Amino acid sequence: MLTTSFSFIEIKSKMISRTSSNTRDSFDVLGKTKHLNEDDNTQDIQETESIVIGETRKAFLNDTFLDRDIVNGRLVTSEGVPVKVVILVASSARSGSSMIGELLAQQDNQLYLFEPVYYTLKNSAINGTDILRDMIYCQISDEYTKWLRSMSPNKIFRHPMTGRNCGRKNACLTAPALKEACRKANNRIMKVIRIRMRWMKELLDDPYVDLKVIHLVRDPRATIISRRKTFGAKTLNAGYQCHGIEEDLRVTPQLMREYPDKVMGITYEDFCIDPIGKATEMWHFISDNKSSTLPTAWSKYIEGHTQGSPSNKRPFAYSTFRNSKIEYQEWRRQITKKALVEIEKHCKPVLKLLGYNLFGTLKKSRNLDIPLFSKNRIPYTDL
Repeated sequence: MLTTSFSFIEIKSKMISRTSSNTRDSFDVLGKTKHLNEDDNTQDIQETESIVIGETRKAFLNDTFLDRDIVNGRLVTSEGVPVKVVILVASSARSGSSMIGELLAQQDNQLYLFEPVYYTLKNSAINGTDILRDMIYCQISDEYTKWLRSMSPNKIFRHPMTGRNCGRKNACLTAPALKEACRKANNRIMKVIRIRMRWMKELLDDPYVDLKVIHLVRDPRATIISRRKTFGAKTLNAGYQCHGIEEDLRVTPQLMREYPDKVMGITYEDFCIDPIGKATEMWHFISDNKSSTLPTAWSKYIEGHTQGSPSNKRPFAYSTFRNSKIEYQEWRRQITKKALVEIEKHCKPVLKLLGYNLFGTLKKSRNLDIPLFSKNRIPYTDL
């Protein structure tokens, strides 16, 4: 059955590649994808992708495993308990997604997958949305678990349950073992940074899945500087980075209106300033209960990971221990004049949409008495 799943993904990829290569997606279309051809500057509505998605979806939903995992129109565990799926989508790397992903994973009976879509970078025939769908329905392949075993433990084992159950990486990272663990988990949580928010619509429309999507975004001046520092990038590539972020910021409010109980937006800065408050908002959203209190495990995690000493340096790039109220503006002390000017030039629309001030000069950037947020800013969660 897994072979069927991967074969139709490959067919889809090949069909789309003939119609969408050398194109750039515009921001204003949900459902059908509007493209601007970069070679001849002519616009074309590419319907092939939606047609192929429809055909592959039919094949997927006809898969026989649904006979046991769909009960009364709902995705359930192997023990018949309704499943809740949470996908944390970060608009770019270095957005605080590792910490918030771990926070979401502080639940019992859950499976947390750290960046499953990263697998698609090594397998260009596989679409990221298809990978997420496979993970939601526990369709896990030998190829995927082989890739997992090749990764650093810091990138895979990011939460207590996995650490307890997989003392040795090879002991449980097999397709049958991971599939069984997945089917038992009534909370399936994924953190991804290589997905655009408009791609979420296909998953949100799945009638069988209780899906919650949290979109996380951070000031691009911070993410780009952090990416350069962490990955050693020689160029800022601000235009490319902010093109994707701007698209997400325009699409996500549309999705929040269309799926008010399924989509939520949050900024890293707001979480850092008020981690308990924002965590409570996320919990109310996930639990569908606005009067519920924050789980003890979440409160303990926040206390241990956001209140570090200002003098303490994070032990490694992906560490989730920090003093959040200080760190979220640390980039203002580190950014160079050239980087500040370039990023603000290319990312002005993003900064305006987020309600962040433009500084223009290092003097203003370094002066923390000048607030990061503009006076009339509307929090992302309220858009």
